Amino acid sequence: GMEAPIKTKPKVTIPEEIELRKLDFESELPIWHQVHQDSFSTHFGFVPRSFEKWSELTQASTSTDKEGTFLMFKGGACIGFVESSTELEHENSGYINLIGVIKTEQGHGYGSILIEQANVHAYAKGLRKIGHNDDTGNTSSALHLYEKHGFKANFSYEQWCKSSKEPPKEL
Repeated sequence: GMEAPIKTKPKVTIPEEIELRKLDFESELPIWHQVHQDSFSTHFGFVPRSFEKWSELTQASTSTDKEGTFLMFKGGACIGFVESSTELEHENSGYINLIGVIKTEQGHGYGSILIEQANVHAYAKGLRKIGHNDDTGNTSSALHLYEKHGFKANFSYEQWCKSSKEPPKEL
């Protein structure tokens, strides 16, 4: 687990070609699903999910902060998202559940913009720290990205699972 203080009012600098907007849960779930699936498709343990199953799981979440989930657009196409969560608000903490940027747009600083947006949202709610969990086995640059934004490890745990010779099935 990682955590970062939010000491001063954060701001997000958005390049001219980028648009950030709050997710419309009524009409934009299919867009979010596509970006989510692309963003995580090369991560270890990724199991593709149909829109129906993904939507069911997403809408069943009781901690997703619907006011703090944003989509990122470039040239009219959605290229990323940040999903905030309310699960640590009782500790005066915001929480980034997920950040994703489509594979073709990774490495251009868009993840930083999404972290900054989550910080702005948390601060506006009166929260003065923000947390996130990441897997140390994650081969993307996610850990470095969070560290760059002041996140420091505050706990860890190990998870063991039995290996399987069969490929993962859709959940």
